[in-house]
Parts: sequence; structure tokens; C-alpha cells
Amino acid sequence: MKFFHISDLHLGKRVYEFSMLEEQRELLQTVLDKIEEEKPDALLVTGDIYDKPVPPTEAVKLLDWFLTELAERKLPSYIIAGNHDSAQRLEFGKEIIGKNGIHIVGNISGTMECFQERDAFGEVNIWMLPFFKPAHVNGILGESFSSYGEAAKAYLKQTEIDHTKRNIILVHQFVTWKGSA
Repeated sequence: MKFFHISDLHLGKRVYEFSMLEEQRELLQTVLDKIEEEKPDALLVTGDIYDKPVPPTEAVKLLDWFLTELAERKLPSYIIAGNHDSAQRLEFGKEIIGKNGIHIVGNISGTMECFQERDAFGEVNIWMLPFFKPAHVNGILGESFSSYGEAAKAYLKQTEIDHTKRNIILVHQFVTWKGSA
């Protein structure tokens, strides 16, 4: 199975008050051109879709254009929120967008979301773990974790992953601090 993986788009980023949107549109067009050329089975996008939790309108329109192009190509796409994204805003229209093969997960919940793809060798599980803070896991699991690493480990541990199948996990997360667990 062939996947394309991109992350950290930071749509709407400004550098010294200079908008990067034109360059970002060119980059996304390059991704679309490579999709046409390489014919991947799915696109994986692992966080920081936007540069700010409240992105400028132009950045939202740019993502809308890109998602529309992906939907027209019928390319299954899997997108998670990063630490720069607003999980709630990124999930806007999640259900209708999902019906077009574009799956977006902005928030963690009691169970990690999983989607399946198939190829000649069988099923591939795509697990979606968007950015979270330890407090989010504390609220879900009813425990008290102070580090990202501890929270991630506990959250993953409570997820039933079938290790006899092929699994991919999309993550945008801090899990160590200065090389320590």
C-alpha cells in the first residue's frame, strides 16, 4: 500500500508580516500533482494544518480548496489536529467531509478513532491520535498524568490494537522532554 504523508502545513503563516499563502497554495498544488503522478492509496496529514487556532479566512479557504481537490480525486485522506490547530474548528463539517473519504480527527475521546483501508495483502488500520495535553487524558481516564509521555502511554495502553494486522498511527504529539520519558 502506498501512502503520501505530509504535516505541519501551517496554513495562514505570516513571516515578518508577509503572507505565505501563495507559496502554500503552490506547495499544495505540487502535492496534488504528485498524487496524480504517483497514485497513492491514501494521504496522511499529521497536524498543524493551520498556523493559529483561529486561522485567517484565506487559510480556511485554501484548506477548503485542497480538500475539494482531494475529494474530486477520490483519494482517502486522514487528517489529525496538531498543537497549532483548534481541534473544534478543524472538525467543522467532519461528518459530511468524511462521507467524501476525508477523515478528520481534532479531539481525542474515550477510544482512539480507527479507519480501515484494504489492499491485496489485507486490511490496514489507520489510528488517529491528534494533539492532546495530559489534562485531556486525565479527564478521559480519570487519572492524573503530568507529562505528555505518561499520558500518551496510558491512552495508547487502553486502546485495543490488533497486532496481528497492519497498523499505522497518526500522531502529532510531545512525548519526551529533553530526551527523557
